[in-house]
Amino acid sequence: MRWMPRFGSRGSLAVLGAVVVLVILLVWMVLAYNALVAKETAIEAQWAEVENRYQLKVDKIPQLVAAAEGYQEFERSTLENITRLPATATEVLAMVQGQGKADLAGGYELDIIASAVVGGASLFGGRGSVSKTVVGALIIQVLQNGLVMLNVPSPIQQIIIGMIIILAVGLDMFMRRNP
Repeated sequence: MRWMPRFGSRGSLAVLGAVVVLVILLVWMVLAYNALVAKETAIEAQWAEVENRYQLKVDKIPQLVAAAEGYQEFERSTLENITRLPATATEVLAMVQGQGKADLAGGYELDIIASAVVGGASLFGGRGSVSKTVVGALIIQVLQNGLVMLNVPSPIQQIIIGMIIILAVGLDMFMRRNP
């Protein structure tokens, strides 16, 4: 048994101490390596989650584009319908009066704009419908009839209609800021 160190000698304690330190160092290196591998795996999993979330957002871009195109079509058709109203009003007026003139409905621009705004159409775009504009036209017409019955002069009537447009636009701006 010559190869075994004798216990109690200084050399054998130094060798035993070095072996213990090497074993502790080896165990520490294995544990540190395992901890680093676990952290790397966690980071890769988190990056995969980030990529998944961004991919979901990127996948929604075509849906947003389609929604914007649909909204654009709605606004175009609403604008076309509202711009047809003066022509329709002119046709009705021509039928009632039994004559047709190019400027038959001239002077009704303020009433038409007021009807659209009071009916809920926004001067900033994006909202409005023909049925609500008809209701706005009825409201403006009733107001004008009342002003005529009260013998209010025509310039004052136009000022009142203009103030109603300003109030409706102000209310629309307020509603857009505070939904």
